[in-house]
Amino acid sequence: MSDFGDDDSTGQVEVEDPQPVEKFVPCHPFGDPSADFILRSNDDVEFKVHRTILAMASPVFRDMLMLAHDPADVPVLTLTEDHTVLDWILRACYPTSTPDLKDLDFIYKVVQIADKYQMDFVMDNLTTPLQKFLESDPLRVFAIAYRFKNTTLASSAARQTLRIPANEIIQADIPEFRSLPVFALQRLLLYRKQCTDAAVALTSNHAWITDLTPCWWKNHPVHDAKTARCETCTVITKTILNQHIYETYHPRQWFVDRMAEVGQLLSKCPIGSSIAWKRIPKSALECSICGPSAANDLVAFSKVLAAKVDEVVGEVGIDHYLSLTTINGHELSDIPG
Repeated sequence: MSDFGDDDSTGQVEVEDPQPVEKFVPCHPFGDPSADFILRSNDDVEFKVHRTILAMASPVFRDMLMLAHDPADVPVLTLTEDHTVLDWILRACYPTSTPDLKDLDFIYKVVQIADKYQMDFVMDNLTTPLQKFLESDPLRVFAIAYRFKNTTLASSAARQTLRIPANEIIQADIPEFRSLPVFALQRLLLYRKQCTDAAVALTSNHAWITDLTPCWWKNHPVHDAKTARCETCTVITKTILNQHIYETYHPRQWFVDRMAEVGQLLSKCPIGSSIAWKRIPKSALECSICGPSAANDLVAFSKVLAAKVDEVVGEVGIDHYLSLTTINGHELSDIPG
């Protein structure tokens, strides 16, 4: 006898019959007995619909319904979409609420079917759900908004793409971009270049700086005698045009070098939050005059610089780039998509 209990002499194992999968049945309003047409999904779910409503919602549906007229019975038209996306898109045609959209992949399916059946009004239903993905998937949101000419949403998404390094944008495989003309991405990159140029310029042109009290400014009247006496740190002379007046100023070399490093960061992501003072220049820390205040001064200045970056980038108008019709004299519509 087996140590593991009673033995089944037949050696057969009973297998329970699989539970039948419950078929999806569309709820109101797709079971209305007054419906005069049936749309069948590719997974055999039938939606009882009204010709008049669909004809007003989609010119494509209107033409299809006219061709499928059968006075003897309620016509049935089989579509290539599955029941989940059909259920949502058809509800958008009726005066009823649509289910919440929490998945961007599903939203893209809705976008594709709306595009196929020329239902541009669907974008009104998608704006709020898409805003939830502005931070996590700004490129995909931009592409969808661009397709439906939603300038406000496209502008918000374009600004969010500044957090993504330019090389990653170019290399990214975004499914929504495949159906757009190539100049959609060109417009986005032109906008980005303008933002980058504006942000990086702040690190080399210091005319915007009004507070000259930090330790890296040499021999300025606002400094006390001790700070002004620093002879250890290398000082450079720069001339700027400020309010039509040429001014000479003398920042310490380590500050200028640090600003150049920040410029490199901003060239990748032209947003204030990309500025991080992770280290204080060694030459500043070793200076007995600058060292005690260098860290605090740099941290305080980084906040001012970050705010200024966001300010100048915010002044770059994305709407201008979205409406561009030519690049270097070439019609954008002539560039193959």
